[in-house]
Amino acid sequence: MKELAVNPEVDGPGEALAKLRAHFATGFKASLKNEFASTETLKDFLTTAREGHCEYFATASAVALRKLGLPA
Repeated sequence: MKELAVNPEVDGPGEALAKLRAHFATGFKASLKNEFASTETLKDFLTTAREGHCEYFATASAVALRKLGLPA
């Protein structure tokens, strides 16, 4: 996943999690606000709004880790 700079062939689960955590620490904000511009709320959370409640962070994390082949 180029956005996270994770190489699943080289990076282990710990490194993938550290990069995911660092990604969310830059420009994302935890909030109770759930107003998104489109019906694709997860995509909007990751690309535009960058603000949402814990379920969006958890879902985005699980999807990213699964895409890397890590069980989540």
